[in-house]
Amino acid sequence: VAQSVEKASILIAGGSSGSSLENRSLAMVSEYEKGGQFPAYSFAPSSGGELYLSTMMSVLRFAPDGTLAGEIGSFGTGPGEFQAVYKVRADARGNVYLLDYSAGKVLKYSRTGELRNEIRAGGGYPMTLAVSDDGTIAVSETGKNIATILAAPYTEPKQVRCPGLSLISGIYFYRGSFYAWGTEGSSGVRTVEVKTDGSTAKGAFIGIPNFYAGQLTRDGSGSYYALEQTAGYLLKADANGTVLWLNRAISGMSGSFSNPNDLVVGPDGRIFIADMMNRRAVIVRDIPGFTPLADAAAHLARAKKNPDRKSSAYMADLQCAAKGGSAEAAGLLADIYASLNWFDPALALL
Repeated sequence: VAQSVEKASILIAGGSSGSSLENRSLAMVSEYEKGGQFPAYSFAPSSGGELYLSTMMSVLRFAPDGTLAGEIGSFGTGPGEFQAVYKVRADARGNVYLLDYSAGKVLKYSRTGELRNEIRAGGGYPMTLAVSDDGTIAVSETGKNIATILAAPYTEPKQVRCPGLSLISGIYFYRGSFYAWGTEGSSGVRTVEVKTDGSTAKGAFIGIPNFYAGQLTRDGSGSYYALEQTAGYLLKADANGTVLWLNRAISGMSGSFSNPNDLVVGPDGRIFIADMMNRRAVIVRDIPGFTPLADAAAHLARAKKNPDRKSSAYMADLQCAAKGGSAEAAGLLADIYASLNWFDPALALL
């Protein structure tokens, strides 16, 4: 049975209210009479500026200005059809890849929807998909420690383990290398580079206790972006894992994120989020976030006013204050790390 949907919307948030669509600040880009009663599962841009939005049983293609341009593929069980598109990605050549969770396969299309390949994605039910600029793909099952990598023509899958992680939460390519990441209990998020020979190299550690990342990605400069699965905080950290800002309230966006299922940073720095349970796709830029790291006094003052000393916001403020030179904040952080029994000087963010 084909999906029956009513409305899908793309919201551009961040920046100043009332700005025009051209400078990509605040605007309702498009409302499509086939979407919103179903969750937004995946949302990603292409190198040409097109936008692709999966509602699981349909994949919508939008022009760069937000105008609906058609659909990619179709729901079904036949060749070239899909049952549940959990992730959508595009490569540097404009090809579009759909991860069909139910059928355990990846469908490769041209930017306009012509089917080019149907790729078996290993066994089980893959829930994460990464695509490199050259079209190499990787998939993994959430909760396992193995990823499958396939280079074109996709006939020789290679499985790699990620010994630096207990479980894989997500995967991505960065500058041609493959990375996996996972959470370390309530202590933070760790990334590892995985070589095709199975060896690993240490990545970054983003250490904010009680920040339960559901999504993580990197931009072209190497900075990390992470979305908390439950509280809906969006975090940015530098290439070493030092937190730069953390924000929940974004100008132009009503409410906070609810169980976000996808996070991508485009070449121009815009952030693309599939806000699943709010049934919307969100494009964000120009987030003020926390005050600059140099303003240590402001961060420390805000931390002291925060009654929830176990919250991500409290920890991020202390981190920023300590990074800005506050000895008091550094002492508070050291006490917290010691009490949690996971502080490692080699991983210190100060």
